[in-house]
Amino acid sequence: MPSPWNPEAPWVLKIKELRKKEADAGAPMFLGIPERWYDDLTWRCVKGHVSSRYLKSEMHGALCLACMEYVMMTFPEDIEDAPETIMA
Repeated sequence: MPSPWNPEAPWVLKIKELRKKEADAGAPMFLGIPERWYDDLTWRCVKGHVSSRYLKSEMHGALCLACMEYVMMTFPEDIEDAPETIMA
């Protein structure tokens, strides 16, 4: 199954940029993600919903509770907003 994530989406690039910025600053990392992100788990779906919870599905993986789209871990300060304006 192809990934639903557009690797060039502005907010996906922002998440990658923030991961790299924290790594370059010497922040402790775990599996390529800053450890502090694990202290306050936050998830963003492909439609832009942000939540601290998601639905775990054996068949479909991690899904957004609002729209049932795929989610990925994001930074704790992320807000639910239009994906193009995230952390502008």
